[in-house]
Amino acid sequence: MERAVLDYYAELWNAKWPHDENDGESYWGYITPMGASEANIYALWNARDYLSGKLSAAEAGIFKHVAENSNAYNPVLLSSGSKHYSFPKGCAILGLGTVIEIPVDATGAVRIEDLTKAAEFYASQGHPIIICFNYGSTVNGAYDDVARACEALKPILEKYNLFERDLVYENEAGEIKKSIRRAGYWVHVDGAFGSSYMPFIEMAHSRGMIGAKGPTFDFRLPMVSSISSSEQKFTGVPVPTGILMSKVKFQIIADSPPEYIGGRPTLSGTRNGLAPMLLWNSIARNSYDDKIKKALAIQETAEYMEKKLRNLQDIDVKRNPLSLTLRFKCPNNDICKKYSLWADNVNGSFYTNVFAMEHVSKELIDALFEDLSAPDAFKR
Repeated sequence: MERAVLDYYAELWNAKWPHDENDGESYWGYITPMGASEANIYALWNARDYLSGKLSAAEAGIFKHVAENSNAYNPVLLSSGSKHYSFPKGCAILGLGTVIEIPVDATGAVRIEDLTKAAEFYASQGHPIIICFNYGSTVNGAYDDVARACEALKPILEKYNLFERDLVYENEAGEIKKSIRRAGYWVHVDGAFGSSYMPFIEMAHSRGMIGAKGPTFDFRLPMVSSISSSEQKFTGVPVPTGILMSKVKFQIIADSPPEYIGGRPTLSGTRNGLAPMLLWNSIARNSYDDKIKKALAIQETAEYMEKKLRNLQDIDVKRNPLSLTLRFKCPNNDICKKYSLWADNVNGSFYTNVFAMEHVSKELIDALFEDLSAPDAFKR
């Protein structure tokens, strides 16, 4: 059942499917029990081991890598200033010491000019590079232009022999015994809010049902190494779950793979069987046409919410095109408690977010609007 779900998302994200252990370009992934956070941390783990030249458990005790530049196996993480909190958490767990936060523009999307400057600096020193993009950021609902960023990064990686590189290993006697060709970069797309939703907006756009679509983010881009999703959001699964998807060629076998699980180890180890069943049920009951209708309906809800809230004065409503996220000044604690809103302190000014999802009705939006219209609604 999990394989069927993963095949579905592999096709949705234009990965090579079905899974084939002997085909490096084939997808590999799993359903996470802890949402996109687990998927993001697993992607960092995989990226760290892949770029640090780690070998399989069977070979690690025989060979050690050789490098003239000590930075060659020391990856650096470049991440958006709008990144999810799972990334600093994952870096702390994994011991990724060099983490560079790239500035974002007014929409919350990563500034590609700043990204390429940072990439050039670290690539020139021989560091392999992990780049993490957002596709529907939590705070701003921003969609990084992954395709344009990869296009800008490719010549830099080629210039410093990081687009592809030969990793050389020797045995204990110091004899060169092994050479492996790997990429010197890893591109991860955190699609918690967008990767399960925007493909259906793109389908709607191709049918002339909506006037815009988001930037390409998936495995149509050869430089994309991994994608994460959060399936309790657009898909609406009633338990926390997500998907991590990568490729067979990027997998590093664990030092002590447990034989009794019958597969490659995941971050969480033991996983519940309910999430795959719920995802399979959603897929079985909803065709692409159904999900296109759902995506357009939720987009309409977001537009209605934006139009409604813009009728209020001085609350600084912000919404990016095609985003399901609205951001505005945070109301008082009573309203926050009633609608489960959070208070984000931005240089002494408090903001909050609301998200258009399937359960959010126009009646609920109207009720929020009425409460926000009260004279003391924003007295904190």
